[in-house]
Amino acid sequence: MKIPKTILTLILFTMPFNALATSGDCSSHGGVNCDIGPDIDGSVICNDGWANGSNLYLDVDMCGIDCSTYANSKISADQKISSAKSNLSTAQDNSSRCEGYIKAKLVSEGVPLESTSAQQIISNYIAECKSQVTYYQNLVNTYEAESEYYGNQYDTCQSDLVSLISKYNTIIENKKAILAEAQAELEAREKCVSVGNTYYSDGSCYCNPNYSWNSSKTACKLKENTSLDKFYIATSDEENNDLQDANQSQFSDAILSLKNKGIVSGYDDGTFKPFNTINRAEFTKIVMGATGLGISGSNCFSDVADEWFAPYVCSAKENGIISGYSDGTFKPNNTVNVAEALKIVLNAFNANVGQVSSGEAWYQPFVDYAEENELYLNTFDSTSKSMTREEMAEIVYRLIK
Repeated sequence: MKIPKTILTLILFTMPFNALATSGDCSSHGGVNCDIGPDIDGSVICNDGWANGSNLYLDVDMCGIDCSTYANSKISADQKISSAKSNLSTAQDNSSRCEGYIKAKLVSEGVPLESTSAQQIISNYIAECKSQVTYYQNLVNTYEAESEYYGNQYDTCQSDLVSLISKYNTIIENKKAILAEAQAELEAREKCVSVGNTYYSDGSCYCNPNYSWNSSKTACKLKENTSLDKFYIATSDEENNDLQDANQSQFSDAILSLKNKGIVSGYDDGTFKPFNTINRAEFTKIVMGATGLGISGSNCFSDVADEWFAPYVCSAKENGIISGYSDGTFKPNNTVNVAEALKIVLNAFNANVGQVSSGEAWYQPFVDYAEENELYLNTFDSTSKSMTREEMAEIVYRLIK
């Protein structure tokens, strides 16, 4: 394989020394000392005797790998090929004129060409010309084989080097992960200290003896008994993820976004129960909370009086979002299905839904609008399917983001 001179800067070879170097690495101390190898702790000893004891910069695997040696040897062989081919061309040209040249010379010197001595001179001269051709041809063959050998060695060397660089990149990524973990623990420790009357251990904060955790004030308060209270201090990535089962849902981003906006809150045990179905009252409450409309009212349906959901249902009715059933009921405890949910949520957000056509089901315009606006989820296998809490969160999230 022919190697252009432009790549002889050997970017790959110099990359580990430049790209991976940090303060204190061997790059600032003369490079790796390959004769000594690694120190007892696995760090690399540099040429000036200084040992890098904090980072595994390079190990002895890198020692002796210098692809430039093979590249330079190949260039040298290619130059020899060029010179040998030039000489071969000259020798071949001379050989084609060899016999005529020697005969003309003998005639000019008055030597009869038919004489035995003249024939011997002619024969020897032609043989010498042919030997020159053979000599330079053999040189060309030798240098071409040498060029191929060093080219293959260079390719192998580069491949080995790429593998080593991949190895060191993996080491670096592992170190980054360790550093990130240490940083997270440091942040947790700092948060723990900021609470007061606490101490940190094994990823958690503990109230000091004689103190107990007061969740409303997020602090440890003095208590009479001396039992130990433990509470968890979340890292920054976990602070918005206190719905412990939200990450089980494919729509976890939607759930946590609505949680952070105060639209949903989950259950008292810290769960959201994403796969549970949701009833008409619950769904209406959440949708109304997302719209920002005023909430008030009671006794708006025969089965809606002054229950916890009454203000939300009655406000939805007043704003034309829901109308209930023909018998004057709302059936708040019934599970809401996909068709009903789409109608409620699209009415709440004033979506430009078309009119129902003759022969169509009442919900078809809502389904059409949802499909056209990426609101019809891939989990909906039919319009009669019961809506789940995670599906509710995803639809509301898509409408408000």
